[in-house]
Amino acid sequence: MINLEDAGISTRQTTLPVRASAIDALATTVAWTAIGVAILAAVTLTSSPAALAAEPAQPFEAPGSIVPGGPQLLAPEASATPAAPPAEPRTFETVRPPTPTPDLMSAPPAGAFVNCPDEYWVASSWRCRQTAPHGCACGDLDFYHVGGGATQLLNRESFAASLTPGVPVCIVVHGSFTNWKGLCDDCSPVLHWIRGAAPQRPLHVLFYSWPSQGGITYAPHVDVAILGTRASFNGIYLAELIARIPPGHPVCLVGHSHGARMVTAALHALGGGDVDNARLTWPPAPDLRVRGVLIAGALDHHWLDPGQRFEMALCRTECLLVLRNDHDIVLTFYPLRKPFSHRALGERGLSNRDLRRLGPLSSKVAVMDVTQVVQTGHMWEHYYCRPEIAAAIEPYIYFDGGQQMMMLPPAPAVSDAQSLGRSGN
Repeated sequence: MINLEDAGISTRQTTLPVRASAIDALATTVAWTAIGVAILAAVTLTSSPAALAAEPAQPFEAPGSIVPGGPQLLAPEASATPAAPPAEPRTFETVRPPTPTPDLMSAPPAGAFVNCPDEYWVASSWRCRQTAPHGCACGDLDFYHVGGGATQLLNRESFAASLTPGVPVCIVVHGSFTNWKGLCDDCSPVLHWIRGAAPQRPLHVLFYSWPSQGGITYAPHVDVAILGTRASFNGIYLAELIARIPPGHPVCLVGHSHGARMVTAALHALGGGDVDNARLTWPPAPDLRVRGVLIAGALDHHWLDPGQRFEMALCRTECLLVLRNDHDIVLTFYPLRKPFSHRALGERGLSNRDLRRLGPLSSKVAVMDVTQVVQTGHMWEHYYCRPEIAAAIEPYIYFDGGQQMMMLPPAPAVSDAQSLGRSGN
């Protein structure tokens, strides 16, 4: 046997660099993980025990039926239910798909800051089961109508009766770590942001709220995983809400962060897919028109691909707009949530491999880079304070252009991925 030391070779010198490299790699991994946990902890600050203790009760628990942070609720039987408008036939002109990639660096539209009346609906799944099987203790989602300085607890029938025939419905879904007060605070500015792009055009806006306030385990990375699963689970509730909207109303879904994941799950269910081994039991109307806008999407970038989690989402969707920001400080740490995880759709966009796997269906997806506009931001307010982004998503919300149905074979190309000084892949 050859003795290395006898040969003049120091075993200490050959092993120490290897150990140092291993220690450096481990230290780097621990440091990045610590930074990610610190950021998530900051995001969940409002979900701490002290914050939750100071927070008003949820709407279904509030004494005297008072909505936290909002006006007095009226009991359903004491509320005046809007009369159902007469049904009118509605047809849609088959024209060219919308252009979803305007110049975000241009000046905001003239009507960007026009005041719009605060009138909208909130559909809440707070009293519904958040684990299998799906179901609501009250038999249905809770529907709140906000308008005229009052908030009324009504029902699904009242919401359907309030819709004007042919007017689009925009359903906005918030992300995780949003409590009821945060929802109430966001509704008005988000409404003005959406309506400000086209204040003269009619639009119904409904906010879908789900129990995402955090503070489940008070371990941020664990809460993120639980809330991500809960967002997908709520996709069935959201899909049923869409399927039961009266015919003749185009529906645009706008989801932020985990809300974008829920929107994708709902589109997958509407396309015939199953979510957590559950399928949609209320079939959508054959002529239902649906479009989607995913903002800071907290879902794996390849989940739209064939054979992946939400492979049916594009089959039932006219077109889908993905806003990507590769400087998003929160989504930068998205892959750290589990080993061998993929990057987030809202940070990565669709890769070249995704586009190849999607094949013709990729023509339904437009990816728009908003990095220069939003920079490192991720929170809702980083987006709804930008009127130029509202102008960019206006064609999706108001269904400008496009075809009445865009099932297989796929629609004509919407757009190639646009980048404002960055790569689209």
